[in-house]
Amino acid sequence: MRQMDGRNAVVHDDRMAKSVYPQVMASIFSPAPTHADSLRARISSFPWEKTALGAKADWPISLRTTVELALASDFPMFIMWGEAQIFLYNDAYAPFLGARHPAALGQSMCDVWPEIWSELSPLIDRALRGETVSVEDMHLVMTRNGDAEDTWWTFCYSPLHDDAGDIVGVLDIAVDVTQKFTDARRIEEKRARLEKSEARFSALVSATSDAIYQMSADWQEMRQLDGRGFLVDTQAPSVRWLELYIPPDDQPMVMAAIARALEARAPFMLEHRVRQADGAIGWTASRAVPILDDDGNILEWFGTATDVTASHLSREALATSREKLELATRAARLGQFDYWPQTGQLEWDDRCRALFGLHPGAPVSYETAFLAGLHPEDREGADAAVRAALDPAGTCIFDTEYRTVGIEDGIERHIHAQGLAMFEGQDPIRLIGTVQDVTADRQAQASLREVEERLRLAGRATNDAVWDWNFRDDHVTWNIALEHAYGHRLENVEPTGEWWLDHIHPDDRQRINDSIHAVIDGEGTDWTDEYRFARSDGSYADVLDRGYVLRTPAGEPLRMVGAMQDMSARKAVERQLEEDRRRLIEEVETKTAERDKAEDALRQSQKMEAVGQLTGGLAHDFNNLLTGISGALEMMQIRIAQGRVGEIDKYSVAAQGAVRRAAALTHRLLAFSRRQTLDPKPVNSNRLIFDLEELIRRTVGPQIEVETVGKAGIWTTLVDPNQLENALLNLCINARDAMPDGGRITIETANKWLDDTAARERDLEPGQYVSICVTDTGTGMTPEVISRAFDPFFTTKPLGEGTGLGLSMIYGFARQSGGHVRIYSELGTGTTMCLYLPRHFMEDEESEDASVIPSLSEQAASNEPRRGTILVVDDEPTVRLLVVEIAQELGYDVQEAMDGPGAMRLLQNGVAVDLLITDVGLPGGMNGRQVADAALSLLPDLKVLFITGYAENAVIGNGQLAPNMALVTKPFAMDALAKRIGDMLP
Repeated sequence: MRQMDGRNAVVHDDRMAKSVYPQVMASIFSPAPTHADSLRARISSFPWEKTALGAKADWPISLRTTVELALASDFPMFIMWGEAQIFLYNDAYAPFLGARHPAALGQSMCDVWPEIWSELSPLIDRALRGETVSVEDMHLVMTRNGDAEDTWWTFCYSPLHDDAGDIVGVLDIAVDVTQKFTDARRIEEKRARLEKSEARFSALVSATSDAIYQMSADWQEMRQLDGRGFLVDTQAPSVRWLELYIPPDDQPMVMAAIARALEARAPFMLEHRVRQADGAIGWTASRAVPILDDDGNILEWFGTATDVTASHLSREALATSREKLELATRAARLGQFDYWPQTGQLEWDDRCRALFGLHPGAPVSYETAFLAGLHPEDREGADAAVRAALDPAGTCIFDTEYRTVGIEDGIERHIHAQGLAMFEGQDPIRLIGTVQDVTADRQAQASLREVEERLRLAGRATNDAVWDWNFRDDHVTWNIALEHAYGHRLENVEPTGEWWLDHIHPDDRQRINDSIHAVIDGEGTDWTDEYRFARSDGSYADVLDRGYVLRTPAGEPLRMVGAMQDMSARKAVERQLEEDRRRLIEEVETKTAERDKAEDALRQSQKMEAVGQLTGGLAHDFNNLLTGISGALEMMQIRIAQGRVGEIDKYSVAAQGAVRRAAALTHRLLAFSRRQTLDPKPVNSNRLIFDLEELIRRTVGPQIEVETVGKAGIWTTLVDPNQLENALLNLCINARDAMPDGGRITIETANKWLDDTAARERDLEPGQYVSICVTDTGTGMTPEVISRAFDPFFTTKPLGEGTGLGLSMIYGFARQSGGHVRIYSELGTGTTMCLYLPRHFMEDEESEDASVIPSLSEQAASNEPRRGTILVVDDEPTVRLLVVEIAQELGYDVQEAMDGPGAMRLLQNGVAVDLLITDVGLPGGMNGRQVADAALSLLPDLKVLFITGYAENAVIGNGQLAPNMALVTKPFAMDALAKRIGDMLP
């Protein structure tokens, strides 16, 4: 559909003709007028032999048939026939002629309607070319009665063929819609008479290719369908027509349209899918009119079904094409314009409006929008470009650039406009095209020209070799400095990037090629690098090269400009300075090494002095302990000899006390060496520090305030609780010593999740940790003291007041437990010591029963029967003797061996053993763990009890043993050993 000549007429290709077709069919069979003044009488009596048509008897059958059909119809029709355009019409059309009737009969069409011929002739020409042309509501100014009058028409021009099939004329079906309501009533009256004209209707519709159907009044039954090859013909009335002809998805839509037509008693019109005669799904434009009785009741429906499959697919393809075009123009940020020069009508989309500074939907015209929005300096040229495109003698191409000054926003823009003019004959009817904002491109070009000018001027004023590399043709331009600085005459230089690359030192070439292309091929603009560049004499200059990439608005690299600076002299100075610096570093390193050697010797001397102090103290302590033990044993022997057995107990208690103090001393040494035997358990840190708080308060004294802060929901950690308590007590004592005038100690727990960075800073694995921090308000530490605080024997206390092992022992305990300890301190602001211990994903265990262990005699006197065989392996005869006697005292069978091979011989000989008690450190090539593993391979249910003076990681794996294993540490109480044996072998 399109508008005609600005008069708001709507032109259809064939749809309106088919929409009024049923009405025409009804009118054709109305009673023909018989009065003497009728057109039938006039045509019969008209002297046709004097016209180009000749005698009526000689007319072609097609003309006579068409005239007869027209005369038989009350629908206004005229016929134009032959090259002379002879004009015939029926009685219904005669009133349209006014005073020109009846003289218009037999005249040339252009003479009948001279005042509107210029508007009708293009439509008639289209019909003579084979088109069916329909027009709705066309405005015509007619002088049919002597005075000009405004009229509006709806009509359809159809081509007429002679007997040979050639198009020789036009049939027009016209409706004067000036009085629409009158005409509508007349049409309804004609439809009422349609039932009486069924025979004529059948004869006429046989000439059409449309399918014809007849439906019952309520559309429940299809009474007849003549499919004309498009649809399957009905053999009998059918109530299943909907499922036979209409696809399921379209059935609701069809039934809804039928319901609307029934309710309004109006024609049914719908375009929908249908099953074609070949089984394929096609499209039809279905139209039906109701046939009414004299009372206005619907008797039945007559309709046509036009095959519009091809046109529907074409419309879909057109819609798709338009959508693609819209997406393409939107993606390219193009505006669209459409200009009709004959009427001056101009259409812009909103993108085009925006380029002229107008808001969306703003009204536009050629003068008030296009010309008014142009830059004054470009207005005349742009207008001339439009006129040139509309000149039929030209190329029809519109391609120009101009500037706009926004009508509403005042912004200046650079616009590139392209279009194509269309003509009818020599008359331009349309100019359609696109506009694009190229402001950024033009600004970039202006900037480029400015840069080029600056580079040209800079090239004259500098000694640097300035270059300009055009990527599109790989052309490189150099200034004269290339010759002055490097000896290359410009006429001998190949102006390509390859020449430049070939003159780079081979060791630098690949690196420079990669670095410059990383900028060019990426999104960067600046490039800087240093390399060696060949002079004309073959030597190499050290150069610093800088370049800048010029890109399009889309980021595509266009050119690169830069300058190459000779840095040879400066590099020579730098190399000399580097050589001097290297020699100086060597001298400093030599002197530093000598100083470090002296310091190492001093530290070794200090360590040996500390070791001497430590070993002297240890020897003194052990001598005291040994004196107590040996003295007690001697007194026990004397009293036994004297028969004074009742006094033996006090000497026994004294000896055992000395043994326990000796054991505590060795545990301290083992902690320092990180080889102590740990007994890790799930520990709740909050509970531990709360239980320890009172002891800490008594230890640090009343002048020190102690505060504990437990994190809610603190995680559990797997650690030896006794060693953790010792570590915290030691830290609190150190904190006390750092606050001689009193202060505050804060013990705080927290959950910590250490990521890779945080864990790396603390020398830990990433994961979850429990932190226990002891913070004081004391003197703090210097960075040097912090760096050496964990070194063995390092101490800041006065001579004789510390061995330097306290923090080393804590460090060893933390690392052996899978954690770490960190110091946070500044001089004068206090110190924070934090223990980091791994999270344990089990609940903490309640404290073990602290009840007194029964004595060996009590355990031996127990009424519980003891069964089982124990194998004791120890290279120390005294220890082996004691363990064997304890096991026998408890009632077990006992085998013994002094080393691993001896124990394995017993087991391989078939000795059945229930419990293996073995020392960890054994001679003979097998340690206690190896003996246990070998024994378990023979006796999988065997239980193992290790005895050790210290724990070796390679033997017992960081203090954690299998469920069937246990460990006791030397020295041990006989009662405790007996209980452990009884627990393992009940």
